Amino acid sequence: MNQLFTLVYLSNAMDALSQEELKNILTISRANNCKVDVTGVLIYCDGNILQVLEGPEENVYKVYNKIKKDPRHTDLIILQGRDIPARSFEEWSMGFKSSSKAEFEEIEGYLDLRQQMENNRDNGMNQVKGLLVDFINNNR
Repeated sequence: MNQLFTLVYLSNAMDALSQEELKNILTISRANNCKVDVTGVLIYCDGNILQVLEGPEENVYKVYNKIKKDPRHTDLIILQGRDIPARSFEEWSMGFKSSSKAEFEEIEGYLDLRQQMENNRDNGMNQVKGLLVDFINNNR
C-alpha cells in the first residue's frame, strides 16, 4: 500500500462563486478524485477556499497542480503537506462545506464538517482538523 499524504491549501476566489458553480466544481472534483484515489474536503466561505487533499503523494500533487491552473482562484498557499497514518475523509471523494448552510443543504454530499471533525478527533489529523475549525470559526 502506498504511503498516504495530505496537502492543505488556502486560496481566494477571483469572484464570488454561485451555487451552480460550486455544484459543478464538486461534481467534477468528485469524479476526478475517485479516479486517482484522492479524498478530501473543500470549504468555501465568502470568497475564501480551504481544501484538504489526501491520498498517495504523487496523486495528491497531480490534483493540486491541476487545481493551481484553475483561473477561478488565486493566491494559493500550501498550509501543510505531510505523510499521514490514515485518511480523515476516506468516505468522500470531495466533502464540502459552505458558510451559507441553507443554500447547500440539498447538495448531495453536503456535510456538517464541524460534527464530522468532532466524531473523528483521534485519527492522526488533529492539526489539519484544527486548521479547518479555525477557518470555519473565522468565517462565520
